[in-house]
Amino acid sequence: MSDGGALLANRPLAAFARLLDSSEDGYAVLDREMRYVYLNERLVELNAHRLDELLGRTVDEVYPGFSASPLGQRYWRVMRGGAEEHFEEPVSVPRPPHLIWYRISLFPHEQGLLVRAHDISARKQAEQERDRLLSAMVSERVRLELLLDASPAIVSFFRGPEHVFSFVNARLRELIPGSERLLGLTAREARPALAPHGLVDQLDRVYRTGEPLAVREQAVALPSTPGGSTEAFFDFTYQPIRRPDGEIEGVASFAVEVTESVRARRAVEQVARREEAARRVAEEASRAKDEFLSTLSHELRTPLNAVIGWSHLLRSGGVAEAQRERALETIERNARAQARLIEDMLDLGRIVQGKMVLSVGPVEMVRVVEAAIDSMRLAAEAKGVRLQPVLDSHATIVGDAERLQQLVWNLLSNAIKFTPRGGRVQVRLRREASCVEVVVADTGQGIE
Repeated sequence: MSDGGALLANRPLAAFARLLDSSEDGYAVLDREMRYVYLNERLVELNAHRLDELLGRTVDEVYPGFSASPLGQRYWRVMRGGAEEHFEEPVSVPRPPHLIWYRISLFPHEQGLLVRAHDISARKQAEQERDRLLSAMVSERVRLELLLDASPAIVSFFRGPEHVFSFVNARLRELIPGSERLLGLTAREARPALAPHGLVDQLDRVYRTGEPLAVREQAVALPSTPGGSTEAFFDFTYQPIRRPDGEIEGVASFAVEVTESVRARRAVEQVARREEAARRVAEEASRAKDEFLSTLSHELRTPLNAVIGWSHLLRSGGVAEAQRERALETIERNARAQARLIEDMLDLGRIVQGKMVLSVGPVEMVRVVEAAIDSMRLAAEAKGVRLQPVLDSHATIVGDAERLQQLVWNLLSNAIKFTPRGGRVQVRLRREASCVEVVVADTGQGIE
């Protein structure tokens, strides 16, 4: 038993002084003059004094001015019959100078006052460190929010698997007035505004997989006029937010507007499509022109060959007297046809517009076919191809005789062209009910 305990041997405190001596808390008993009558070893140690420096002396003798201090006033209040009190108090210890935090409990005692002092310095240091870290975290969050508010990107943070809005930056608040009301709502609760853009599904995916996600040129309908909206485009990036232990606690969303670049690219693509369409039209026009010139050359050459051929025969005396009149008629007929073709060629506007004039009237097709055969006869003879007409003299129709003759010319010309020497070209003309059929058949190998 300590010396302090020996002084209290005949008093009620002596019954548990040994227990107090082994306690981790400091205990003291003060008499009604605020004099130390008992201190356990722990309190002596906490006070950084020897026991003989404390026992039998008043608190004011050890700590001058103590009774006038707020702590001293508490001591006197409880000693004079007040209820017990419990509070936390920092106490300056002189040797060596330092500050100790105590949880002090004051109990009225029959000798005066029982004081218990529990050292909470370690807890206070931990609390102070926690407060310091929390303050630093708050400061960092404020700085981060200020930085994100200054960002041109749209930034929002979502917490938990339900994606509760925990932060929206100034750019989002600017684009969507009232978006600060999203704080505390889940993404699904905000579905009417966000679901069409796939936000909920994208957040679900990132939260579930823990993998970042990038969505390019996402179309978003931004409110413009009351009840109206404007289409804008954004590049979205989603990043999982993890706790120190690696568990996902939320998702961060970053969106950068790319509307102008999308519109510019689409404008370029539209111009390219128009240029491609114009190129195709130009190519088609060029092809049509080539086809037209090829057809025109063929059309012009057919009557011209007949004129040149019969003229040559007439000049060389190769036409019998009985055939001279027929030869001249053939030359005249083909010359008129040539003149008609040249006139049509010079009036390309009407051809292009499909307004070519036809001279329609009754036509005896046998005369048309015979005239075409006469025009091509010399060409056939020059190549050694035999022409075999099989004609129905009762085949009469309504049409343009010259255009019909051109048609038969072309058929005969192609047939002669692709029929080898010694071959045969047959021309059949027959009536089929209310129609007339012209068939040109040759012994050539045909056109692939």
